[in-house]
Amino acid sequence: MNGPGDSRARGGFTIIELLTVVVVMGILANIATPIYQEARRRADAAAVIGAVHTIKVGVYDNFAARSSYPPSAGWRVVPAQMRPSLPASFRFQYKTVDFRWRRWSNAAGVRPGGGPLIGVDLRTSDQKLLKAIRNAYKGPTLAGGATSITLILD
Repeated sequence: MNGPGDSRARGGFTIIELLTVVVVMGILANIATPIYQEARRRADAAAVIGAVHTIKVGVYDNFAARSSYPPSAGWRVVPAQMRPSLPASFRFQYKTVDFRWRRWSNAAGVRPGGGPLIGVDLRTSDQKLLKAIRNAYKGPTLAGGATSITLILD
């Protein structure tokens, strides 16, 4: 029998113990959520950089086969010349990031080192992701706006 002087432990938790656990879990979740979001953003940036590298390999493969770079294309459009050099399911888009293949020439028709200037335009409404992409890309870039950037392929 359980009476006032019984020293046996009772089962269950008090409301104060449960509230304490809930508060501690809430604090830990508030600390972990931004860290998780930043890690996810860096992973998305790495996936975009990987896709740009795939485009770069496809472009150089195309150049080796045809001795020319494909002409510029629209947003999310894989240039027809480049399709054979890319994986079959490759898209010029990753989540919220759209890609556009670009080929420019200066007034003389070539860039100072020779050959046209080639790159990939990226656009996204996620400014934090765009910043993570800028930080992850180790090559040259052209100035972009708040929602776009151009990565130059060397």
